[in-house]
Formats: sequence, structure tokens, C-alpha cells
Amino acid sequence: MGSIAPSGGTPITLSESHSRYAISPDSKWVVFSDNNGLYRVPLNGGTVTQLATYRQDNVWDIFTISSNSRYVVYIASASNKLYSVPIDGGPSVQLGAQIAERYVSNQYRISPDNRRVIYITNSDSQPEIYSISIQGGTATMIDTALPECQSAFCFTISSDSKHIVYLTNPDPANTKKVVLASAPIAGGAPTTLVGPLPIRRVGEWRTETATISSVQISADSRWVVYRANLDTEDNEELYSVPLAGGSVVKLNKQLPPDEDVKQFYILADNTVLYHTLQDTPGSAELFTTPITGGALTKRNDPLTLGGAVRSPVRLTPDGKSVVYVASQDIRNVDLYIANVAPLRPGFAAPGATVADTAGSYPISVRLDQPPEQAVTVTYTTGGSAVEGVDYSIGAGIGTAATGTLTFAPGEISKTILVQLKPNPAALGPRTLVVNLSSNDVDLSGAETFTLTITNSNKGVFLPQVIR
Repeated sequence: MGSIAPSGGTPITLSESHSRYAISPDSKWVVFSDNNGLYRVPLNGGTVTQLATYRQDNVWDIFTISSNSRYVVYIASASNKLYSVPIDGGPSVQLGAQIAERYVSNQYRISPDNRRVIYITNSDSQPEIYSISIQGGTATMIDTALPECQSAFCFTISSDSKHIVYLTNPDPANTKKVVLASAPIAGGAPTTLVGPLPIRRVGEWRTETATISSVQISADSRWVVYRANLDTEDNEELYSVPLAGGSVVKLNKQLPPDEDVKQFYILADNTVLYHTLQDTPGSAELFTTPITGGALTKRNDPLTLGGAVRSPVRLTPDGKSVVYVASQDIRNVDLYIANVAPLRPGFAAPGATVADTAGSYPISVRLDQPPEQAVTVTYTTGGSAVEGVDYSIGAGIGTAATGTLTFAPGEISKTILVQLKPNPAALGPRTLVVNLSSNDVDLSGAETFTLTITNSNKGVFLPQVIR
């Protein structure tokens, strides 16, 4: 095993033998396992340090590095026990007491804040799910009635590390009764999000429960998006539901028989990108839709007759583009990249200074890219300047200093025109602060503009009279 710089150069030998390796997120370490234990070595070469030693027939092929690159969590295969060890070195800590006749499954995850580990234990009875500090201690049981993991989904953790979303069986008397639930990561009462899932007859004697095959949680930890065959046995479709519980919304249009939503991603602005066949017969394409449901936008380039976007599609790490392969005819398969970055409204500048005798001042509000459908942005004002005395926006004195800007498809710039009013009584500069808000787009960029209004009237000097 070795490493080499992307720009080229001489390869560096890191280890002569290994069975599995992973690079730490900070690109500082390579962690690897072999039949003698678990190790770390600097990515640019150096001393190999053993993190955990060989015990009986333990093999550490199953291990995970925390996203802050401080811990390695691994399963000791001989005992099926779960451990964590500091990547900088130190003693391993068992995570959770061993439970008789139960073993830790391969289904475990480190929370995004790197503070807890969620894991599932199995036995001849139903699986159970636990939460524990990554540094060890007492494990908290989240639920004792999990069904067998359906397809690739068992559970997922919200980005704020506060909740777990998982499948559970709330009725021990009916093992086919399954719901999708959320629960606090440190323990607490679960909330049913979806279910019970439909139970369908298969053949003359057998029944089976509908499946939820994939679940994602939005980056703001407010929404759950999942793929499931809830409405028809033949279609895996896309749905959303609030993480706190509420109404379920189907996100895709009607699908042809036996067609599924193949992949999906939740984007930064809480729109959902997905890949399916729903518009043109025989042509799978890429679509986005608001996470709450609504209008669909096609995101791939136009296809020739019979062309289709192929699986898999890949979202770039920054979430701004999707890379995909499309077959445009029987001979040509081409690689494409499509922009899916969320619209970002903002001010052309963070602020300005103007005299109160200037007459007016235009504040420019811009989108960073042309919208494909109308976008509405709301503005409100604050600051020390007084509306109707120092300035007005709109029809004149008395007009409320709030309003909306609607960008038509393709339009990227709008202006808020501030009418300035000379105010001889003012004792100094005043500020007009304009804030933006919107239900249509993400406003994590520049959202505030400060206009400093100066008093151009220097005043009249009156000499002091002494009697």
C-alpha cells in the first residue's frame, strides 16, 4: 500500500500488507487493518502505529473514521463487540456492554457531530437499536422492536445529530406491521412519520409488507425524503414528510408500470433532485422539485428521440452540479454536467453612504443565476433612519417600508428605489438597513444592506450673546 501526490512524483510505501484501508477526512492519516490488528500511518509516509492489537481471530475489516478524524470505531469480529479508539493513540473502549446471545451487526454509524455512535444488535429475536457516547459509557436503548433491515435502509441520523430516523415494529403481535419513526438520539419517545406500511398479498398464501428502500434527511434537519412502494407494488416512488411529523407528500409525477425513482438527492435549498422515467416514454431524465411538493423542473439537456439519462448520476461534493451519462442514439453515449446550484439572492454591495439631498438611491438586488420559474423575495427595513422623515420607499410619505420583488424566469436583477428626504433637524448620520427573506430560495448569502444617510445641512452658526 502506498500514496502519491495527485501532481505526480515518487510513490511512498506506507505498508507491506493490509486487508482494508481508509483515509482520514483531514487527509492526515491512513488507517488500515491486517491479521495482526488495526494501524495508522501518516499519509505522506512515516512511522506505522498500532491502534488495536490482534485478539484471538479478531479482524478489523469493519471500521469507520469519525468525520473530525479523532476516532476510529471498529467491530472485533471474533466477539462481535464494538469499540472506539483515538486515532492519535490510546486504549480502545468497548461501546456498550455485551448482551447475552446478542451481537453487534455491521449497521452502526457515527453521528455528524462525532459525539455518539448508533448501532444495532441482533439475535434470534428482533434487532434492537442503541445510542452511546463515542468515548464509551452507558448505552441508551432507542427501540427494541426493529424489523429486519429492508434493502439498504436501517436507520439514518439528522445533520444536527439530534434525531434518528429508522424502521420499527410497534406491534409485537404483528411482525408485518412496520412504521417509519424518528426518535431523539439520546433516547425518548418515538414519533411515527409514515405507516403502518401497506401489507399486500403475494400469491395465494403469502403476504409481505411494502418496503422503504432509501431515506435521506435534509441538511437543515427539518425534512425526511424517502423512496418506497407505498401506493403500488410495481413502483418505488418519492415522498417527503416533516421530521417532526405531519402530512406526507408524493414528489414525483405518475410513473409508468414497473418504473421506479432510481436515485435522489436533497439539495442545499431543500429542493429534491431525482432520476426517473415520467415525462417522455422510454426516456429516463433528471428532475427537481421543492421538498414540500410542487412544480417540476427538468435538469438534463434535451435528449434525442430514444435518448435517456443512465444510472448512476452523481452529485458533486459541493452540491452545485450533477454529472450524468446520457445515450443520445444507439452509437453515442456522452458525459454531461448540469448546474443544480440553488439560486442565491443578494445585494450587489453590502452598503453605501449618500447625502440626504441626493434625491434617491437605487439598491440593487440580484440573483446569482437566471431562475427557471418566478422567484419572490421580500424586503423589510430597520435602522435609525425614520421612514417618512428621512426616506420613503414606494408611493411616498407614509408608505410602509416593506415590499416584494418578483423575478420573472430569466430575470436576475431588481431595484429597491429609496427616495431621500432632507432633514435639517437631524443631528448626524442615520442608517437604513434592508433585510431580505424568501420562501422560494435559500438566503444563506448576503442578506443585509446598510445605507448610511448623511446630513448635508451644516446648520447656521448663531453667536452667543452676552448681556
